[in-house]
Amino acid sequence: MRTVVVFLVALLVASCADPSGGGTPGPRIEVRTEFDDSGGVYIEGFLSYVRVRGPGIDEEIELEVPESASFELEGGGTYVMTSWVRSCAGNCGFLDPPSDRCEDMFAVGEGATLRVLITYRAGTPCEIEG
Repeated sequence: MRTVVVFLVALLVASCADPSGGGTPGPRIEVRTEFDDSGGVYIEGFLSYVRVRGPGIDEEIELEVPESASFELEGGGTYVMTSWVRSCAGNCGFLDPPSDRCEDMFAVGEGATLRVLITYRAGTPCEIEG
């Protein structure tokens, strides 16, 4: 019985361990989006897109606003984040070409979490703050 208990404890500990063996989580970028309607709205709605490029990553995601997402990075380094919207043409099954684009560059340290806020406004470039 003691052997079974020792084995189960060892299995539990192994399942909780960091597979990289480093003990610290890898770097990541957490993105939150918002829409400022003070200057107007996209009449039929819109979808937003965020792309992150850098060492070991070139990933693009589609987000509704407000929504949050995160990008897991392979290591520290310099990353470029680009965002844009595609307004809905009749409904969001049909989208207009990309518009209101913005871009920024960030340095992310090893094991660090960078929190970014992207603000969209109809008819103007979005803003990335991080």
